[in-house]
Amino acid sequence: MKSVNRTRRLRRFTAGLFKEALGRILVACRAHRWLLRGKVIVVAFHSVTRQRSDGTLRCSLEDFERYCAFFARHFCVETFTRVVERLQRHEPLNGELSVTFEEDPNCTDG
Repeated sequence: MKSVNRTRRLRRFTAGLFKEALGRILVACRAHRWLLRGKVIVVAFHSVTRQRSDGTLRCSLEDFERYCAFFARHFCVETFTRVVERLQRHEPLNGELSVTFEEDPNCTDG
């Protein structure tokens, strides 16, 4: 049983590394702009906290700042409202990125 769990963890870890490497390559050579023509990316955060990221719902302030710097460097960032307006008017999309926050009624972090 331990061997099966170890194999699954190794596969997940390897897949994660592969996805990250592929994403970095696509962004580095700007291929993501071509792949995202006619699309928009919406990044939803659940919670930004001063505490350490837990890898699921919580994102540390430090990690959030890194994400935002990356987004600003590699994407045309637009407000979520602007993206919705563009969709309603059937305006073309070209890989813009919008950040939004999902409401968490149980969140008590500051």
